[in-house]
Amino acid sequence: MQFTNSTGIGNDEFATAGGGAKTQAPTFLTERETAEFLRVSVRTVQRWRVTGAGPPFRAHGRRILYAASDLENWSASRTARSTSERDAARAAPR
Repeated sequence: MQFTNSTGIGNDEFATAGGGAKTQAPTFLTERETAEFLRVSVRTVQRWRVTGAGPPFRAHGRRILYAASDLENWSASRTARSTSERDAARAAPR
């Protein structure tokens, strides 16, 4: 999935400081973009951040951003094959 957020930061390549090989620029999403990506409300993303139940986030000054790779990893870690498996994972101590 190709994301370019409101700041224009996307999956573009950029050269390293030594002029060497190009690396992939990290993609950071805003709170709203994160909610769209995960298909939940912005309020849910905010609640997850406060309770620690959601994906990892980064504070850049006063701005909260989410790395797309962190969102994908967090979502993958929540994969379940049945509702009973999901409920057991919720009840397990963390």
